[in-house]
Amino acid sequence: MPQRLRRTRRKPTRREPTSMVLARRQKQHAAIVPAQPEPAIMADWRGSAATLVGASHLRHAPPIPCQDAADFGIGNKPVLLVADGAGSAKRSHYGAQAVVEGIKRLIATLANDYANLLDPVSPPHPPQVHKMALLPVKHALGILQDLARREDHPVSHYRSTLILAIGGRSRWLWLRIGDGALVVQRHGQLEMIGEAGKGEFANHTHFVDETLHPDQVQYGVLDSAGLSGIAAMSDGAAERLVHLGSGQVAGQMASFMAQARSGELTPLVLHRFFADEEVWCRTTGDDRALAVLACQEQMPVLL
Repeated sequence: MPQRLRRTRRKPTRREPTSMVLARRQKQHAAIVPAQPEPAIMADWRGSAATLVGASHLRHAPPIPCQDAADFGIGNKPVLLVADGAGSAKRSHYGAQAVVEGIKRLIATLANDYANLLDPVSPPHPPQVHKMALLPVKHALGILQDLARREDHPVSHYRSTLILAIGGRSRWLWLRIGDGALVVQRHGQLEMIGEAGKGEFANHTHFVDETLHPDQVQYGVLDSAGLSGIAAMSDGAAERLVHLGSGQVAGQMASFMAQARSGELTPLVLHRFFADEEVWCRTTGDDRALAVLACQEQMPVLL
């Protein structure tokens, strides 16, 4: 006899609560959709940088190359750098350029580490500031040591000064080794940051080299609120832009920052200023370097 097919009754399935379904879908969606980055609040920074060999260098036979280097960056963290090779060091023009290029790469690599220091509203701990300020100094020395080793020369032949500033949401970190000047514009007012530096032969200024002691590094943090411009310059450029004795800043710096803010401050504009004989007459004829960053005035960050 043919067998009769038995029907099997399905057991009723329990419906998953709607809240659990939504939670599971959200979890699946989060696994395939990358987290959206926080808005870049510092994307409006603009800048320029330039150097010019000094007349005193051109009078030598053969002429001494420009020993100053300057650069800036407006990527993840705005940064500006100036290095001035020691006048008595035979290969310091190579050292200054290598330091500026190497430190700029370092800051880009450690952008998250500097964000942890510069972005939070709460003040950073002094040991953390100390560590992150001396990190580029150690790296700069390593750059010069590697350069000296490759070219078989003493490190002292490559030594240079260094001015560095790195911006964040809540504050800026700055440091200076040796002479030159760092200037900020806050609420429209210009001021010089740090103690005035001296020239190499005036007071044996400090350099990035193997004799540098941590106590010889000036550094600090600046509140970002109201800060709309910052500039670093070598001592040659400072001769007409800053009075190193009183700390008074020339009005020309306000003009440069306004031009940077509007995108009109090109290296050519700075070159023309550096080459103006009427401006630079009766100066030492030293090399000139300037790096400028400017943006719309920043308001306090509320997180």
